[in-house]
Amino acid sequence: MNSAARPRRFLDLWVALIRPFAGEERARNAVGYAYAVTTLLVYSLHTQHGRAFLGLLWALLVPLLFIAVYVPVMSAFGPMEGVDHIIGQGSLAFPVYVVVGFVTWNAFAGGLQNAAASLVNNASVVHHSPIPLSILPLVKVLNGMVSWILAVGIMLVFLASVGRFPGIRILIFPVLLVLFTLFAQGLALLLSSLSVVFRDLLQMIQTVLMIEFFAVPLLYVPETLPEKFQLVVKLNPLTPFMNLTHAMFIREHPVGWDDLGLATAWAVGIYLLGSFVFNRLKGILPDHV
Repeated sequence: MNSAARPRRFLDLWVALIRPFAGEERARNAVGYAYAVTTLLVYSLHTQHGRAFLGLLWALLVPLLFIAVYVPVMSAFGPMEGVDHIIGQGSLAFPVYVVVGFVTWNAFAGGLQNAAASLVNNASVVHHSPIPLSILPLVKVLNGMVSWILAVGIMLVFLASVGRFPGIRILIFPVLLVLFTLFAQGLALLLSSLSVVFRDLLQMIQTVLMIEFFAVPLLYVPETLPEKFQLVVKLNPLTPFMNLTHAMFIREHPVGWDDLGLATAWAVGIYLLGSFVFNRLKGILPDHV
């Protein structure tokens, strides 16, 4: 069997499995969409890391640097008082809290910035490619999520080595990954389509992300803030995602069902909004790119 026939037979198999539930046309569209996303994601990762000497290991280097730099420096300040029931005890508690937030933020912000510019930076694809345009921002979001998955693996190895492995809490990760990807993709659809029409938005995104970096509970524990500021932090769309991330890595951190509910609401709401705006604008996007 030649190399070109193998993927075709594999795709036909998936179509046959989905056909009884979705029908022939929908099954082929779904499988074709998934194949296009996977192919472009692999190509994107290869383009980003393929020519580098370390290749994909660069994605592992980021969390390793965070651990190597921030953990020793922040450990020197000693344990935080009054938040042991949230971040744990000992000099490593707060550094772990911060590094977990850093690797999560880094994957989200990097993927979102690339996704927002994905249509503007690929004019030829927008004009000539037969693939759905929504694939372009999705691939960039998934690229960031792949980096996050690798970072999570590094963090789990580190936590196990220092006796802080979270145990069964890692089961939070699949749910969080789906919700966070849905939320990021909704923002990506919204921002990538609007950025084609309003180019200044790309510059504004960088500024907003810089502000959001300090607004999200990453460098501080919300419970240490005055009560009126705690409410503001709670209303931040990224807060429930960050709280669930901390709960996944830190055994002492409470797992809030309200955070799960808020994360679900934000993910679904932003995705629906982003899809609506993208679908309304996609007809005029080629005229503005």
